[in-house]
Amino acid sequence: ILKSEEIKALKQSLDVVQKNYKPKNKPYPERVVYYVIAASVIILLGFQFFFNKSITDDELYAKYVSLNDLPSFVSRSDDSNQLLVKAQSFFEKKAYGKALQIFQSYNSETSDKALVLIYKGLSQIQLKKYTDAEETFDSLINSDLLDAQKGYWYKALLHLKTGKKDKAKTILNTILSNRFYNYKKVEVLLAEID
Repeated sequence: ILKSEEIKALKQSLDVVQKNYKPKNKPYPERVVYYVIAASVIILLGFQFFFNKSITDDELYAKYVSLNDLPSFVSRSDDSNQLLVKAQSFFEKKAYGKALQIFQSYNSETSDKALVLIYKGLSQIQLKKYTDAEETFDSLINSDLLDAQKGYWYKALLHLKTGKKDKAKTILNTILSNRFYNYKKVEVLLAEID
């Protein structure tokens, strides 16, 4: 059957038809392709706009300052420490002015001196007394206290809050190279700074 003349003729007919048949390469009009490309670009830009918003300096400060994680003043029977507990209470209630008055009047020649300076500097930042806060953190850095290196962290955050990114980066690099307080967070923070 396969060698019959009819099959041979059918095969030749199919070969001729196959050689003459040219499928259309463009199943869609060109405009549709352009519309698809334009829609893709718009979607991509939309995702970039909504999901890749850069974080502001103020938001970075708020993210890393951790006001709720500050150490607490241990309550003891002496009056000076009760005063610090009261100041901490004002600080936690966001009454920074009242807290700052107590921290400024506190005799800081005790073991709580570093913590007093941290609370004092943070209160000054919250009250937008940035120059005073920088001086407070400098006095902590230049002290011989065990927690003196914490001054670098809070001073870097101060510069970040005030928009001085270059100064903040310099201090953060100092923290990183010397492995000071919060040096593990510094790499992440440096990556988030524009």
